Amino acid sequence: MDAMKNDLVESTSFSEKDLADRLLEKRTRLGLKRTELAKIIGCSSSSIGAWEDGINKPKGDLAAKVNEWLDA
Repeated sequence: MDAMKNDLVESTSFSEKDLADRLLEKRTRLGLKRTELAKIIGCSSSSIGAWEDGINKPKGDLAAKVNEWLDA
């Protein structure tokens, strides 16, 4: 069931550019460093950087956590 949910989250997620813009905007608005957001989401700060730079986007459980954080 979780795999199906994660696939749905990934398929309905934002494009890399939209995700990058939203992540950076919310993180900076809240005054968080990449390392602080990484702890909240449960990933590395380099992953946050790659997502914000539009290099790639989160997958699986991380996609669900990122979408949940963005929607909060």
